[in-house]
Amino acid sequence: MRIFIAILIFVMASLYLTGHSQTAVAPQDSSATINQTDAQGMKQGRWVKTDRRGVKKYEGQFKDDLPFGTFTYFYANGKIKAVSDIFDQGNSSSTITYYENGKIMAKGWYSDREKDSLWSYYNQRGDLVSQEFYQDKLKYGEWKLFYENGQVSEIITYSNNLENGPWLQYYKDGSIKLGSQFINGVLNGGTKFYYKDGTLKATGKYEDGLKTGKWEYFTRKFELQRIEVYESGTLMKEEVFIEVEGEE
Repeated sequence: MRIFIAILIFVMASLYLTGHSQTAVAPQDSSATINQTDAQGMKQGRWVKTDRRGVKKYEGQFKDDLPFGTFTYFYANGKIKAVSDIFDQGNSSSTITYYENGKIMAKGWYSDREKDSLWSYYNQRGDLVSQEFYQDKLKYGEWKLFYENGQVSEIITYSNNLENGPWLQYYKDGSIKLGSQFINGVLNGGTKFYYKDGTLKATGKYEDGLKTGKWEYFTRKFELQRIEVYESGTLMKEEVFIEVEGEE
């Protein structure tokens, strides 16, 4: 999932920058006022960028060499790849990227050419996959992953670009699966795991990302199944009270 999101981030960032760094191409229609520069060499008016084969890559508008308004990017087959509404002298935009089947891939905002505010990502069926939030160019607030049925599967809280705060996971029916917390990007504090019916499954503590102290595990009937004792992530002692086959 995170690899999938990282790929989307790269694609969208490159889309935003592509239209503003390319060199001009000669107008294919000499009677059309496109791809024009003024006496100072600044781009003015409508511009269309094509590749070496003449396939359109993007189209948009410039004023005094700065992009503004709607820029549209295209796949090689002519289908829309992305649409950006650009403002703030070319530094900010609202952007939507698309799959070739026309479904939205991702949508969000750029500020000073960095991601800002809420970003949402979708699969090729149109299902919401994840949401991210940025503030002052840093990861911030609740980042969410979703099941195909729309139910939240995971929430991680960020501040200052690091995981800081609750870490929650859920089953597809919305019942809690895991409750823990991060401090400055590292797991710290009490952690609880649950069965789908809400019965406590396991409980223990992390310290600097490592299991520490006593961890207790329970059967679905809330019987103490075993105890593990950790020291700096190393299992020092284990007591098994109930043997359970196939228990997760």
